[in-house]
Amino acid sequence: MATMSGARAVLEALKANQVELVVGITGHTVMELADELARDGSIRTVPARTETNGTYMAYGYNKVRNAPRAACLWHVAGMTHAAPGVITAYADSVPLVVIGGNVTSDAVGKRDFQDTPSAEMYAPFSKWSHRVQRTADLAAAVNKAFLLAGSGRPRPVVLDVPFDRFVESAEFGPIRRIEPAAPPAGDPHAVARACELLAAAKRPVILAGGGVVTAGAGEELRALAEAACLPVSSGRSASKGVIAEDHPLALGTCGSFGWPIANEYLAQADCWCAIGCTFSQIAMQDWSLKSPESLIHVDIDPQEIGRIYPPALGIVGDARRVLAQMLERFRAGARVPDYRRHPRYPELKERKDRWIAKLDASTASAARPVDPLRLMREINAALPPEGIVTGGAGNNGEFAVHALKSYRPASFLLSQKYSAVGCSFPIALGAKLAAPERPVICIEGDGGLHYNVTELATAVMEKIAVVLVVMNDGHLNANRQIANALFAGKQVWTRLNNPDWVAVARSFGAEGERVEDPSGIAAALRRGLAAGMPYLIDLVVDPDVRCPITGKLWKIRW
Repeated sequence: MATMSGARAVLEALKANQVELVVGITGHTVMELADELARDGSIRTVPARTETNGTYMAYGYNKVRNAPRAACLWHVAGMTHAAPGVITAYADSVPLVVIGGNVTSDAVGKRDFQDTPSAEMYAPFSKWSHRVQRTADLAAAVNKAFLLAGSGRPRPVVLDVPFDRFVESAEFGPIRRIEPAAPPAGDPHAVARACELLAAAKRPVILAGGGVVTAGAGEELRALAEAACLPVSSGRSASKGVIAEDHPLALGTCGSFGWPIANEYLAQADCWCAIGCTFSQIAMQDWSLKSPESLIHVDIDPQEIGRIYPPALGIVGDARRVLAQMLERFRAGARVPDYRRHPRYPELKERKDRWIAKLDASTASAARPVDPLRLMREINAALPPEGIVTGGAGNNGEFAVHALKSYRPASFLLSQKYSAVGCSFPIALGAKLAAPERPVICIEGDGGLHYNVTELATAVMEKIAVVLVVMNDGHLNANRQIANALFAGKQVWTRLNNPDWVAVARSFGAEGERVEDPSGIAAALRRGLAAGMPYLIDLVVDPDVRCPITGKLWKIRW
């Protein structure tokens, strides 16, 4: 047993849980822990300019690291501002631990100066939201928080800590990380039945969701697809690139903004094998896409199975382990050694080649103002396969879903279900901190940049070399285009009065340039990627180019 302050015990627990980054903003309720972090110096600390953006930074970091290696530390009055990032992490199944300092224990619930019911507020959209009542319980609470956040279905955890718990001392035993249990495999009989259903199907499709990425199962997915010539659609955006989109069996992203070939194959299939998939509203085109009678649903979260579509067969298990089980059975009974000799392959190749040719043609516009699809073409040309792209809410993210080609898991980061405006830039900063050797390009709308432009100060101070491409169309353009379609062009609250974005970037100490002609995009991206510092490209895009909607969306008639 050792006597130490609560703040020191939390620090030791953070270190035991392999935390690499703490994003925070100071205030009297967290100063004790901030001081311990500074004195120790083994964990990097980054001061965000707002709690909202800082939580998105931790989201981006943990998404790339695929583990809760970044945590947030917020003063009590800022805890409400973290909500969009926490909700996004919950919706997207991203591991995250948020520690909020609160008023002293004797003031909790009295609604005095800054008293905030953080634990109660976050309970509906966290895996665990807990107020620590005793100083001696702090290390155990932190250990449990990281265990829950990163195991099973990953999601955020919130710890609400009265600040006298940080100040007081208590006796603590050895502070060690709680090792998670091995992820579960699928029931062997159910796995065998799944393989039988896939083998018997004439037009099977694998629908690979974000759970495949979380499980690190990209190689197993590719091998299974090749063993049985199974076309693979990624769901929405979390799994974009889980199988390289130039692979002959890759159908790309399905959904309202996805690749038509993916939507067509899913609609025509007689068997879906959905793995780590939640059947989100946009992926399933407002759920107008009907599942076949033969639906296999594999997920580590038993509550997901049957929540949207009733499966013919449900398997609770880790995506990687279940895919490995299926692969073993298919390889044992393989009749066609090369998927390119399978009877399904010629039609698949012809349809895929035709779609890619059409997609490539759609991104070649030389028009001014710039067609947003041209930007996606130039980003594809500028980035290596391991490059990371982040997209924001609204049209900018959906143009990327449609036209970017992804070749690695977790190489395209998008707020999928919550779709909060202003998330793209801070997520990109977190991604770059997590993988400094990988180039990162952020696509942000001009409306989104109004939410997070202050983080240019963070990027400059912390030397985070992200290329920030602002799709400048002078509007909240997704809403503008919806209003044009539904209300005869009558607009309210969609027009923006933007500043000179390059001048703003330079005022923070970053570099940048304005691009108005598509012929200048490639060189601007090269300069940005080589700058070694935050670099803003103010790209003037055409507000009248329609977002590429390829399926039904929110019962809207376009």
